[in-house]
Amino acid sequence: MNKWKRILAAAMTGMICLSFTACGKDGGENKDLNGTKEASAEDGEGSGSRGRLVEHIQDGPKGELLDIQVVKDGNLRAFTSTGIYDSPDRGDSWKPWDAQPKELSDGFETSLREDGDTGLRISAAAIGSDGSLFYAALRDEAEYKVIRPDGSEQILNLELPAAEPDQRGMTALSSFGSRIYAAAFAENGDLFCTDNLNIYQIDADSLTVKHTYEVELTDYEGMTGGFEFCTSGDKLYVIVQEYQPQGSSATEESGASDIKFDIEVRTYQTDTFENTEDEDVLSDFLSGSEGGAGDFANLTLPGASDHALYFVNKNGIYRYDTQGTIVEKIFNGSFGQMSNPAVMLSIGAAQDKDHLYLSDTDGRIIRYEYDPDAASSPEKSLAVYTLYDNRAVRQAISAFQTQNPDVLVKLEVGITGENAVTRADALKTLNTSIMAGDGPDILLMDGMPIESYMEKGLLADMSDVIEKVDQSDGLFKNILGCYQKKGEYLAVPTRFAVPVLMAENDFLSQTETLGDLADALTEYGQEYPDKSTFMENIAASNLLLILMPASSPAWINQDGTLNQKALKQFFTDAKRIQDIRQPYESFEYTASDAEFFNQAPFMTSAEYLTTESGFTDSEMYLANIRRGMDLCALISKINTVSDGSYKLAPGQAEGTYIPMSTIGISAKSTKTELAEEFCTFLLQDAQDFTLEDSWPVNIAAFDKKLLKPEDIQEGMRTIESDIGEGTFEMEYTWPSKEQADAFKKLAGELKTPAVTDEFITRTVFEEGTKCMNGESSVSDTVDKITQKVNLYLAE
Repeated sequence: MNKWKRILAAAMTGMICLSFTACGKDGGENKDLNGTKEASAEDGEGSGSRGRLVEHIQDGPKGELLDIQVVKDGNLRAFTSTGIYDSPDRGDSWKPWDAQPKELSDGFETSLREDGDTGLRISAAAIGSDGSLFYAALRDEAEYKVIRPDGSEQILNLELPAAEPDQRGMTALSSFGSRIYAAAFAENGDLFCTDNLNIYQIDADSLTVKHTYEVELTDYEGMTGGFEFCTSGDKLYVIVQEYQPQGSSATEESGASDIKFDIEVRTYQTDTFENTEDEDVLSDFLSGSEGGAGDFANLTLPGASDHALYFVNKNGIYRYDTQGTIVEKIFNGSFGQMSNPAVMLSIGAAQDKDHLYLSDTDGRIIRYEYDPDAASSPEKSLAVYTLYDNRAVRQAISAFQTQNPDVLVKLEVGITGENAVTRADALKTLNTSIMAGDGPDILLMDGMPIESYMEKGLLADMSDVIEKVDQSDGLFKNILGCYQKKGEYLAVPTRFAVPVLMAENDFLSQTETLGDLADALTEYGQEYPDKSTFMENIAASNLLLILMPASSPAWINQDGTLNQKALKQFFTDAKRIQDIRQPYESFEYTASDAEFFNQAPFMTSAEYLTTESGFTDSEMYLANIRRGMDLCALISKINTVSDGSYKLAPGQAEGTYIPMSTIGISAKSTKTELAEEFCTFLLQDAQDFTLEDSWPVNIAAFDKKLLKPEDIQEGMRTIESDIGEGTFEMEYTWPSKEQADAFKKLAGELKTPAVTDEFITRTVFEEGTKCMNGESSVSDTVDKITQKVNLYLAE
């Protein structure tokens, strides 16, 4: 059911509408350093005021959670895919509901399929405050049942109008036709449900349709938007989201979206069924960024009796008094899981004004409990800076704050993409704030000139953090030490990737340098003129991106200037490799693309390049090993090659790796102890987070990443080409323990960090792509790069 509810939500408002009671205040709004700042210093630090909601995370009952509600006997009741469960202690423990029907306790499926299976499947479920249950079951045909508080069952006979295919953005499955997708009980016991065409009000006692509310939507070029609903008291609230034209032919030519979302809240009296005056204040709020407009993640929830509506989005929890005109923010999203990009909140409930509940799609219950002794805003704060927005850091911040509710971690983003701030502007503003003593406490240094910050004495020693984590979990100190100066850890990578070359062992033995690779490929092409040579399915720009890391350390002299000789040799060899290839037409990536460097990790990954190599008869390729699936794909490809293996990618440097998610503590920070605590968290707990798509430097976490995942799909796969080159089959096998140990040994021997300064890598890429495509000579390319980079390095 959640799958379909999420689809429905994506056509609607994208926030959770909660009807539960809460109290408390949070701090002020934000102002940015240069782009965005997740919370301001005025958020209550040291204000002395007390009382606010505090977040607690606990395990939910077994199975996929379909609905949750606090019933009149005080229990928290959950409807899951394995049955009905009650919790007498606010979600700390769960026990099966004694009166539940056997077909629910036997378990059922929640996905909708047309494979002939006649097992029970659920498309909608709801729990009333009196303990009643409703569910829409799909067997041979749709059927609807109400379970009374004593466990007795009643059939709800509901005839629905036929739905046209694709109407309201939902393609009706032919074997079931129209059906109920969402339902909720009102305060008086009436059941409200929708088939995405109408909303039906079902009498609590007779289970007959009291009224049908037709929700009219405006058609805009075949798009009609959608709606969701909730109740409070004796009112039904229908939140309608429609598409409206916006922009001009200029936006069409640029490929930009020419529509916007228009949100309107319509209200109806549930006793007279009359359409009352629309809620303009609420409509305006939901249409704005603070109200979560366009944030397609969450759903409408059932109602309660406090004459209020509650909304949850990434910004926080908001209360709207239906008898007033104010939307009040009662919980700052910066303090909780709603700001965590790895968490998708799904449903929620209220026990009383001091106890609120949400759940996520992983089945966790997130409890918000009013604590009168807690500071109204966290008493301590910490500022983290990143040049570009980073979902993994947001995830880490959210998790850290959950563990440390007395700390507010403020994320400052230098370049948001929503303004005209350039990289140079962002760094200039950052440096000014640091020198003025009001800069961030922690720097996420990806893309930044790390060496420059070290030389200027702007970074503090992190040796105590390193030793603490190393004694507990073990660390790859060969990687952590890449920015070590005079025994001090001034900047520390928390993640890394490994560039490798896969080929037959005889070929590998001939390639130690990039020049060796060009020579070996030349000989290979002469010996096997009818075979594909090397990585023919990728563009020259992508090849350059893969070649760069293993040679980039040689481009920088000890005095910090560019090594023109080494750079010229790199492009000489890279151009030889490009000219040997016979590439197909392939999409050419350019450095001007806003998403280029976000896509680059995938475009250079072994998982992707294994697939691309499968459409040719070449038995060699370069790639970056960033995660377990990359290693799995690499090993699986090696199994198809006679006497195949892999080694570190040949280049102009030895033992090269790509340091990632590098962190540093500002030497100007006055919160060194707290900053070290957060950095310790990044090197321990956060190393297990799935949003970080790269290898952790924490050895204990690294070992976990090498374990076979439960959801891995091994076996033969048939893969289709995106460019019409047919299909190929390959058997995927997770690395054995011996293969995993060999990769771990390799990781422990890495010694040279690739250049990560974005200005340098982007400049080499921009000018180098022209050289690879024959638009510029090697000499001209090197001259242009040298001129730009040396000027930059001299600043």
